[in-house]
Amino acid sequence: MMHTGDFIEFQTVIEHYNEVIPDVNNNTLDLRLRRGNNGIQLELSANEREALEAFVKTLTGSTVYTDERWSSPF
Repeated sequence: MMHTGDFIEFQTVIEHYNEVIPDVNNNTLDLRLRRGNNGIQLELSANEREALEAFVKTLTGSTVYTDERWSSPF
């Protein structure tokens, strides 16, 4: 879900940020997302969007909190 709640599906969020026209007046835009004085789009291919979604889906679950393998090493 998008942080504003505008989109429910993650794929729609990726498409939004892939196509959004950055606001040139945004003074808080990370420098890595700028080309000169202009913001840039992500310009992800269909394969890259699918790979991003697949990767993010691996970041789910609760075993990180309960599995002994991920317990404190100290």
